This record gives sequence, structure tokens and C-alpha cells, in this order.
Amino acid sequence: MDKAQERKVETIFFREDLRRVSYDDVGRIFETQRVGEQYSEAFLTEVARRKEIAEAKPKIVVNYSHGTPAQFLPQLLNTLGVEAVAVNGVVSENIGSRSFDEFQEEQRQLAVLVPALGASLGVIVDAGGEKIFVVDDRGRVINDMHFLAAFVSLTVRQAPGVIAVPVYAPSSIEEIVAAHGGRVQRVRASAEAQMSLAAREHPLLVGDGFGGFIFPRFHPSFDGLFATVRLIELLVVAKQTLSEVMDETPPVHLARLQVVCPWEEKGRVMRMLAQDPQTERTRQIDGVKHQNDGEWILVLPDADRPLFNVYAEAKDDDRAWTLVHEYADKLERMRAP
Repeated sequence: MDKAQERKVETIFFREDLRRVSYDDVGRIFETQRVGEQYSEAFLTEVARRKEIAEAKPKIVVNYSHGTPAQFLPQLLNTLGVEAVAVNGVVSENIGSRSFDEFQEEQRQLAVLVPALGASLGVIVDAGGEKIFVVDDRGRVINDMHFLAAFVSLTVRQAPGVIAVPVYAPSSIEEIVAAHGGRVQRVRASAEAQMSLAAREHPLLVGDGFGGFIFPRFHPSFDGLFATVRLIELLVVAKQTLSEVMDETPPVHLARLQVVCPWEEKGRVMRMLAQDPQTERTRQIDGVKHQNDGEWILVLPDADRPLFNVYAEAKDDDRAWTLVHEYADKLERMRAP
């Protein structure tokens, strides 16, 4: 469902502009049988290097976030010959979403466990099973954007093709993919746009830069379970540790800042940015992006909140943060009456 359809549904719902039906006109509910079994069977069919994985006998630590992945991933890993140490592996409906501080604490705990247990890597799978956050074999918490670049590198080494990433993903991905004969396709930042592209055009991989990966040949939705196994498979085939791959992958110098802006001012501010002469030199896919001498700044309006997301990439972290703060100040001036 695209944004226009979402707005129509929301408008109808909040206006209560819908026809009520009597209880005897409500349709029947049908439950799909064997959903878990069908998913698991299709999952294992997509793992091409099962023999190599079993021979390598990898060991990983998985934080299941007390979510549904704990119902499926342990059995899948066991079938593939992967030894998995579980953390928060009891499914519970009584545990709510964790705060960012709690999430960071779980990352630090995972970073201690992985080298202590001699594991190949550690993974936090979110409760919904859509995203993964990774710790390497040396106990380093991996930056999400850097991990996206590394995952793309491992993928195109095995099978060059089209890689789809959002407009805010680092520029180094183009260099990595082009070096192996592939092509990068930039896509809008929304999950809906990324899943639609996956279903429509079937690229080799879609990555959102925040732990989410889509494997269109399997299914066109974010899947943290499959991303975990594909990472293991790619590392086994490459005969490398995750730390070695991360060290080989160019570092990412990307900064992000959120700038509050009232709903009624967002359109006017975006029009002013779009009239900037720098905008003419950049092909616009989503938001307004300005490029200059190997650096770029992207101003992306948030679809659900009264704010802008400002991204900047530069040659080092200090310069990237300088750029986002410059544009944050610029947006503040633009929205002022």
C-alpha cells in the first residue's frame, strides 16, 4: 500500500465514513495452515551452500529480543549445522519495546559474550524478525551503514547484480558494486518504496542501512532471520571472518540529525531548498540532496512526524557533522517567519 492509499484509509477511518454491517453479514475467517512449515521449507531451499556451512560448523550468539524469531530461527540454524547460543530466547507478549539505552546495553553485553564464547559473530534480531544488528568476532559493535556496505561487498563478490539502497546510503556502495560489475539503484527512503521495488524489479538485494535487508528471490519483505543465515553463508564461502570483512570495507563517514519543523511549514521549507542552485545539479529521488566535491547533504521530510531528517556524508566524521549542523541552522532560518 503506497502513501496515497494509506492517507485515503486513514481519512475514511478517522471520519468514520464507512458503512456498518450487521453481525450476520460479517464474513468468515479462514486460517492459513502450515505457515511456519512453509516458510521454513522455502527458507532452507534458498540456502545454496548448506554443505559448506555444515562443514564450517560456525558458532554464533543470537539475541532474539523475546520475539517470534525464537520460534523459527533456532531450528533453522540447527538444521544447517550452526551452533547458536541464545539470549532472550523466550517468546513473551508481556515485554514491551526497549528504550534506546536498553538496546545499547544489550549490544555491549553481546560484544562481551561473542569473543568470550569464541563465536564467529553476534546478532540482535528485532522482536518482529525484520532487522539485525551485528557484533563481529572481535567484539566490536558494527555501525549499521558500515555493515550495509560490507554485506553488499560480500554479496556482489558471489553474484554481481543490481543492489538497491535508499537515497541516504553511503556513496562507497557505488564503488564497491561497480568494482564487481554490478549496478546500484537508489530508492526512496520509505519501507513501502523499498518493498515495492523488490517485488516489482527483483534486484539482487535491498538494504535500508538500519539493519533491514530484503532478498527478493526469497520474498519481497525485510527478513532478519534470512539475513542472519545469508551473512553466515557469505562468510563461509568467502573463507573470512566478519572482522576481516569489516576491516577491508571502506569506513563510512555519515552523520544524521533531526530538525523539528511544524507540519504547516514543511512544504514551504522544502520548496525553498528545491530552489537552491545546487538542487539543479542533483537528480532528485527523495527529499532534496545537494552534492559538492565528493560530499553530499540530504534533507528528507519525515512522513509521520513534524521534522526533517538531515544526512551528510564527507571525508571524515567531523566534516560530516559540520555539514549536518550547517544545514540544521539553515532549516531553522528558513522556517522562521
